[in-house]
Amino acid sequence: RYYKVDSGIKKEDALNIIFFKIEKGEKSDRRKSLKIRLITVASVAASIAIILMFYLLTATIDYKGVPGQTFTLRLPDNSRVILEDESELTLRKYFWNRKVELQGNAYFEVQKGNKFVVSFKSGSVQVLGTRFLVNESNNLLQVRCFEGKVKTNFGQESVILTKGMQATGNEQGNLITGETEDQFPGFAIFSKNYSGASVQQVADDLESFFDVSITIKMSESRKFSGTIETGTIENAMEMLTQPLQLEFKLNEINQFVIYRK
Repeated sequence: RYYKVDSGIKKEDALNIIFFKIEKGEKSDRRKSLKIRLITVASVAASIAIILMFYLLTATIDYKGVPGQTFTLRLPDNSRVILEDESELTLRKYFWNRKVELQGNAYFEVQKGNKFVVSFKSGSVQVLGTRFLVNESNNLLQVRCFEGKVKTNFGQESVILTKGMQATGNEQGNLITGETEDQFPGFAIFSKNYSGASVQQVADDLESFFDVSITIKMSESRKFSGTIETGTIENAMEMLTQPLQLEFKLNEINQFVIYRK
């Protein structure tokens, strides 16, 4: 058991080889083999750990909008993004670092915190505030700031936009600044007419568009008729509850609750 012998030779030959090794005083290579095995196992484990860490640091999640529609999602820091049409957004799957990659057109409502960066093929947008739009396609860029500040890098140029400002860039990377009076881009506004709709139906539509959770706590059923058109969930909740003499609140788990006065 302590000496290696080729298993393909005859028994008598194998026995003679073992006796020969014993007579010559050759030491068993068991410890050496064990050491080699331990080194091999350690090397394999280290390689697996490196591969796993590389995967965790580089793994991404891709989101893609639906043709002709908008797609709303919440990022790990609860920032809200609306993708228009077939726009794509990529972010880290693990170790969220408040950095995303964009292809297409998207509206962002960024939670306060560390620097938030939107990168694209020809440049990047660094968020110094909260609400903005980025539309990047075919080396053309449009950035509109609705609230706070955003720093836009496009080609070799850089500009800081404040509320009510916008910047456009062409294929040569030239940035031209201007003003915008819009409070929200069109695709980021919830707009729908209702006639005798249940509160639950309206709440479901709001949940889908704003990517929030809404709970209804009342026994009787009430119907809503009217138009809800707004870019914020708070305004939408007011438009829904006030005509029906209802109240709403945001609880400790960031869930909207509708209840009777």
